Parts: sequence; C-alpha cells; structure tokens
Amino acid sequence: MTTEAFNALIYPEPNTGCWIYAGRVAKSGHGIGRFTDKIQLAHRFSYLQHYGQFNPELHVLHKCDVPCCVNPDHLYLGDQRQNNIDRDTRGRQKTARGVEHKLSRLTENDVRVIRLMHDPKLCSSRILAKMFSVSQKVIMNIIRKKSYKNVV
Repeated sequence: MTTEAFNALIYPEPNTGCWIYAGRVAKSGHGIGRFTDKIQLAHRFSYLQHYGQFNPELHVLHKCDVPCCVNPDHLYLGDQRQNNIDRDTRGRQKTARGVEHKLSRLTENDVRVIRLMHDPKLCSSRILAKMFSVSQKVIMNIIRKKSYKNVV
C-alpha cells in the first residue's frame, strides 16, 4: 500500500486529535495492513513514515490509548517493559485472575475460609484441598498469597 493509499484511510477525530485508521483492524483494535513488503500494524507504519527508521525490537505505544489511532503526535517508542507498564496502568490487562477466571472453582469466601482454617497441625493443606476439591498446590498458593492476592 502506498503512503497515499494509507493516508486515504485516515480520518481525524476533532475532539481528541486522534487520527483514526479506517482500514483493516486486528482483534486488538489496532489497524493492520500490507503497508510495505510485509503485513504490519498501522501505528508502526505511521511512526515510520513520520519519524523514520527505528529499532524493530521497540514497540510503538499510544499516548491516547486508542488502538486504531495513527497520529504521530500520539505515538512514542518503548521497550517491552514500558509496553507492559503502559498496558497495566491503563487497565488493558484482559487476563482474568482469581475468582474472575472462568476455570476458578473457588469463591472469595472460600479463599477467606481456607486462609482462616489453615493450621499445619489441625487442618493441613492436604485436608483443605480435599474439602474444596482442588489441588494441594492451589491451597498452598492461596495460603502464601501467591494467588487470590486481592482477597483479604
């Protein structure tokens, strides 16, 4: 796709200053297409067009948090760590954890009961595992607060 064809698929959004890419979109919401000799993300292509070559190991991050935005003023480079921090601080982590996970068998109340009942001499992790129909490892992770960290 030529730069002209790419630009024809961009629509400025007047309230936010975002440039919305109206071409093909990936599941993540990012624009995607064959802009050079390979398929790539639209915001990476926009960054390349406006700022030139950059280390391909770096991520192109959004200041605006709009995945289909290709406004170069809204884009900046960052490494994997910065990308993860950006994702987490903006609440884009989609992985369900603890009782929110679809395979979780335990409720928040179960987790509280497990933590209260656990006593190596009276009510071991093995006994609790049988009571709640989970593995002993699950019980130990709950007790050590390696899992269900948000449950107090």
